Order: sequence, then C-alpha cells, then structure tokens
Amino acid sequence: MFFSKEGIQEELEYNPFNDIIEDNIFKMFQPEDPHPPPFISPSPLSESKSIFLQPQTPAKEDLRKKNGRIRSQRARKRKKEYIQELEAKVKQLERENLRLLNLKEQKSSDIAEGMSMNSKVFESGLSKTMRDLWGKVIDIDSLEQKQDMISFAELFQKYHHIYIDKHKLFIDSVFKMLINNIHGNLTPSYWKDLGKEYETEFDVIKKLNCVSKYRITEMTDNYNLREIDYFVASLNPNKKQFNFLKKILFKKEEVIKEKCEKAIQKLLEAKSIIEESFGEYICTFRLMIKSGLFSDQQILNSKFKEMILNKESRVDSIWKVKSSPSTTTYKLSRDEIIGRTIKKYLPRQDYNIDIEFNKFHITK
Repeated sequence: MFFSKEGIQEELEYNPFNDIIEDNIFKMFQPEDPHPPPFISPSPLSESKSIFLQPQTPAKEDLRKKNGRIRSQRARKRKKEYIQELEAKVKQLERENLRLLNLKEQKSSDIAEGMSMNSKVFESGLSKTMRDLWGKVIDIDSLEQKQDMISFAELFQKYHHIYIDKHKLFIDSVFKMLINNIHGNLTPSYWKDLGKEYETEFDVIKKLNCVSKYRITEMTDNYNLREIDYFVASLNPNKKQFNFLKKILFKKEEVIKEKCEKAIQKLLEAKSIIEESFGEYICTFRLMIKSGLFSDQQILNSKFKEMILNKESRVDSIWKVKSSPSTTTYKLSRDEIIGRTIKKYLPRQDYNIDIEFNKFHITK
C-alpha cells in the first residue's frame, strides 16, 4: 500500500500520540532549567499504603487469611500453654501449702500430746532440780552432810534462779496445755471468727464456690470474707443446710465459746495467784536461809530437807483435793438453740447424752 505525502500529514494530524511526540521534541530543544524543582522520593508509608490499596487477587486474599488463621492458632496455643503452666504452679503451691499446714498441725498435736503424756516428766524435772541443789550440801541417799558443803545462803544466792526458771516453765506449759486442749482437737480454727452474728449471705457463698481461683483474693477483699466463710463454702451447702449453719450451729458454738472464754479467764486468774504465791514463798524461804536466824547445822539436823525431798503427792496430803468419777447428763432436746432441731432430726434415744468426768473437790 502506498501513501501520499498529504495522506501521511493528514494521518499525523489525527494520531493520538501526536501531541506527546511534539512535546518531547519541544523539550529536546529547550535550554535546561538552572533551578529545577527538588526531587521528592515517595515515602515507605505511601508505598505501603499504595500496596494495600491495590486490589488483591483471590489467591493472595486466601493466602492472607490462611496466614492470619495460623498466627491466631499459634497465639491461642501460647496462651493455653501459659495458662496450663500457671495452673500447674498454683496446684504445686496449693499442695505445698497443704503440706505445711498438715506439718504445723502435726507439730502442734505432737507438742500437745507430748505435754499431756509427759506431765510427770515436768514434775520429775522439778524434783530432780531440787535434789541437785540439795546435793551440793548433803548426800542425797544418806541425807548426811558433805564435808565440803557450801553455806545455805551461798547455795540460795547462786542457784535459786535455776529452780525458779524450771518452775516457771512447768507452770506455763501446764496452762498452755490446758488452754490448747480445752476441747481436745475438736475446736475448729474458724472459732476465731465467732463472736458476732454471721452476716454473709447465701448468694455470696454460692458465688465463692463458682469463682475462679485467680479471683478469690479479689472476692475476699470485696466481700470481707473470713475463714468461717471458706468453711461454709467447703461444705457446698444448699439453702436449707446454709440456714442450719447460720441460725443454729454458729449460734450454739458462740454460746460454747463464751463459756470457754470464762473458763480460760478463771484459769489465767488462777495462774496469776499461783505465781504470786510462789514469789511470796521464795521471798519467805530466802528470809529463813539468809537472815542468819537459823544456822546451817540446825537446818541440816531438822526434818526440813526430808520434807523438801519427799516425793509424796501433795494433791491430797496438803491441798486436800480428791477426785471421783461423775456422770453428767446433757438434755439436748431442752436446749434453747438446738432443741427443736434435735427433736426434728434425731430419734428419741439420742435426745440426751451422758459424759463421765472426774469431779475434783476439796475435802475438809
């Protein structure tokens, strides 16, 4: 095909790229600009935006979703492993705490049992201390005076504090044993929370049983929970059982605790009287020994040393205290607090209970 010059010129006039070609030719013959505008490179953010703004193909979209699911699965797996690790640590700490509590109870039980089983050991310890002191001036077996004996005044000055300390340890141990075992091992630890009406509501106890172990501390602070609340929750009671604990059991235990407190107060008063009388006797004995009113020889020749070293029980011989078995019948059905409940749930033969104690009394 042949084209004429006019045809070509005409074709150029209608060519859509004609303007672009002319502009480029024009620019080629233009002088360079001495002050060209600064070149601004696109920022990474704008490039990233442009990338995200670009339409994605279905394959890329599926790949992106797949990677997102994989990352989510990994995050959930790490979270699950972390929670399992924390739960394992909590269980380990709970077991350790339970072990230590059992060890503490065992030690307390051993101490109480040791004091109850070895009360005679304490008593014999006092006798041994007295015999050791007298052994510095006399022969214990023959009660004869030693050749190199020291004076009673010197003996008292040097060694009286030993016997006083032994006696103090004995008295403290006996009273601690009595108070600690006032009900044997039956006294529950939540008794320290008794003394006022139980006010925790049933819904709180149910919530305590359902709450996560990680929120127990928060709930304890919010509701001011005590050990007695945890005892109730550990029974997982229904509404009827909860009302029994709140309105019957705890009220009766408060009355029993008040009686025990009165008894302990009298024990403490008795301890103070015993300590006061012991101090007065030590002062009186010192007056006799150190005053010089009686010579050492007079004391040695007297029956004083025999009476001091005598192992005969003073419970009856001096204090005239005797014991005799006595049975007390507790008529539970007549109790103001638990009487109606006993009649409702127990057979008639269980209305009363007989307990035998040794009654101590002073004979004239």
